[in-house]
Amino acid sequence: MNDVRASRRILRPTGPTGPARALLAAPLLGCAFGAWGQYAGAPVVAPGTPGTAATAAPAGTGAFGSISAPSAAAAASAPAGPPPATRVQFAIDSRLVHTDNATPDLGVKQSDTVLEVQPSVVFERRGPRITLSGNAAVSGLSYLNDSQPARLLPRARVDLASKLVEDWAYFDAWYRIDPTFDDPYATRPEAATSYKLEPRRRYELSPYLMHRFNELDSMLARVDYTHARITDFLTKQTRTTKGLDKIVSYERAPRSFGLQIEIKAHDESDDFTQGQTLSTREARLWLNWQPQPQLVLGIVGGREKTSLLADTPTDTLYGGRVTWRPDERSNLRVTVEHRYFGNGWDAVYAHNSATTTIGLQASRTVSSQGIPDNSVLPPGSASPVPVGGGINPAALYSVVAQLRESAGFQAALQGRRNRIYLQVGYLKQQALQMAGQTNIPDPSYDTEQKSASLGWDYKLGPLTTLTVIGDGSRIEGLGGTNLGRYTTQYSLRVEGSRTLSPHTTATVGARRLTVKSNSTTLTSVDLDGETAIYAGLRYKF
Repeated sequence: MNDVRASRRILRPTGPTGPARALLAAPLLGCAFGAWGQYAGAPVVAPGTPGTAATAAPAGTGAFGSISAPSAAAAASAPAGPPPATRVQFAIDSRLVHTDNATPDLGVKQSDTVLEVQPSVVFERRGPRITLSGNAAVSGLSYLNDSQPARLLPRARVDLASKLVEDWAYFDAWYRIDPTFDDPYATRPEAATSYKLEPRRRYELSPYLMHRFNELDSMLARVDYTHARITDFLTKQTRTTKGLDKIVSYERAPRSFGLQIEIKAHDESDDFTQGQTLSTREARLWLNWQPQPQLVLGIVGGREKTSLLADTPTDTLYGGRVTWRPDERSNLRVTVEHRYFGNGWDAVYAHNSATTTIGLQASRTVSSQGIPDNSVLPPGSASPVPVGGGINPAALYSVVAQLRESAGFQAALQGRRNRIYLQVGYLKQQALQMAGQTNIPDPSYDTEQKSASLGWDYKLGPLTTLTVIGDGSRIEGLGGTNLGRYTTQYSLRVEGSRTLSPHTTATVGARRLTVKSNSTTLTSVDLDGETAIYAGLRYKF
């Protein structure tokens, strides 16, 4: 759930760049930020990123904001200024795709022409006490040769931020409808022929108290309730998962020395197991030392009690943290703790300049809630990889808690006419097992995923852009009925776009997909893959 909370941020109100990319608006490889020793739901403004009420939170009371205001609170807490601002933008995207294989992983090659129409709206209402922002769209897909039935695929993001009592009480909420693949081993073309996409619905409610008593002292008391409707990829059953997180924290920010006292409770449950899948209780004491303005060192000690499938061990936790900001453009944060599942860590590095963006993350933690919908970059950073610029790990859910190891790297170089971006990801999820555990979880959900993407944008003129993106991914089962099951795919896409008017953009492109999988036959098979051409038009009202 730390991962899920890390994804909490105000949505930047920019519309999708078209159906080609909207259908790949899947989560990047999720890495929790501040999963240990601090409140993880508090986005921190990346160095070099201008802070605004819409995108930034106050830096917190510590030297680097170890208790930071969630982005919603930051937006709602903005000082009263101009009258409330409202912005609504409607758009409609249409695209025609001709593919020589509308079902590339079924072993039966079926050509088809796909018509996609997607109306969308982006909205924002900003006032002194309430900020509401988000977007919504519905993709209508029609297969003219009837290789698949016509369908509607909704997607939505809504964020609410409210200030109930000045400098004390807040309420945040968000709602999501985002398509995800019902089978992580399925072939994943990047556009309308992704016929195995299914909508996933989630929401979160977060009342909390947060107050800064003076320059050094602050407190936080927060409750986060999350609810999700997902499809179990093994049983194909629709399930409801719930999470409840509670935190109480007090911090004395370091001028030379400081401390933080933190108490957390976390519970996960679902309607499949008819009970809690994971429950933890944690108490921590952080001692922080600031030897120089750019550096804070911390050590932590505490206790935690864990309930996992009827096993309830109590353990001592301990570890340390380094936060370093050598300049306004760079930020490094590394947290390591000894936990009930072994050593856990969370490392984040970010660098932003006018021409270069670099992000590096690595984490080891526990969750059964799938991959969050946030970027792998630190909260507040803009991803250097555009939506649709890579094949991202499939969002998986398990009936039990899993140990998740993940790593991600992103880089982008920006010139006057050229932009090059790279994305690499790794994710390994295995059922959590502890010493003496009597109930052995199903290892069929265990997977290892790798992905990489390299893209190039070139401005042919002030109104015309050429884009070339190549990417690849591999998923492999690590246990149970899926031991040895795998799917490997590579794709290349070439696309040109031209702005025809202030309201209209035209796009033409082609893609090639190759697939190798034993997903259905348990025998290595080179599938037919896919070759497709497409043309699209976007109109903004």
